[in-house]
Amino acid sequence: MELLGTIADEKPASIRETARLVERDVKNVHDELTRLERLGVIRFEHEGRSKRPVFPYEEVVISVPFGRDDTADAAAIS
Repeated sequence: MELLGTIADEKPASIRETARLVERDVKNVHDELTRLERLGVIRFEHEGRSKRPVFPYEEVVISVPFGRDDTADAAAIS
């Protein structure tokens, strides 16, 4: 969430600048941003040799299911 907020608010010009803004290791930030890009949460715009992370949304809604489906367990046991 910190990365997304920083990208949305500060509009950093590169992954390196993003890492500096969040005071984290560049490789760690690169790995997380790459994962977010694969999920479609951010995109990269290439500017020369730099990849500028872009968060093109106003909000993110996350759905995390909790609990178990007892009928599926019962069917597996039968």
